[in-house]
Amino acid sequence: MEILLATHNEHKKDEIQEILGEKYHVTSLTDYQLFDEIEENGTTFHENALIKAKYCFEKTGKPSIGDDSGLVIPALDGRPGIFSARYAGKHDFEANIQKVLTEMQDIEDREAYFITVMCLVDETGENYFEGRVYG
Repeated sequence: MEILLATHNEHKKDEIQEILGEKYHVTSLTDYQLFDEIEENGTTFHENALIKAKYCFEKTGKPSIGDDSGLVIPALDGRPGIFSARYAGKHDFEANIQKVLTEMQDIEDREAYFITVMCLVDETGENYFEGRVYG
């Protein structure tokens, strides 16, 4: 069974293929020559994962997986959250980390977690899968 992963990242595609095993054949946006920018304009990880999966399913009719992930810090009201990759205004890991550390400077509660939400869209509807790593 084929599953389309909403990514151009071949490493991510290979990781998902390894997790799912031989029963599934994982393809990517690149395999379908889909190079449109998928606008992640959701307000939650679930919404952004759905946007990506739905785009792929509507374009190809293939069962599709979209994902979204990020760092959640409860003491910062959940920030950086869905903006984790561009929290400092650009895709700059060091700048993003520095912004978080600056905001956490006077906060004692250091609880945080990394979340990944995956959404599978197929002819039966939507299914969500969520994982968290606390630190």
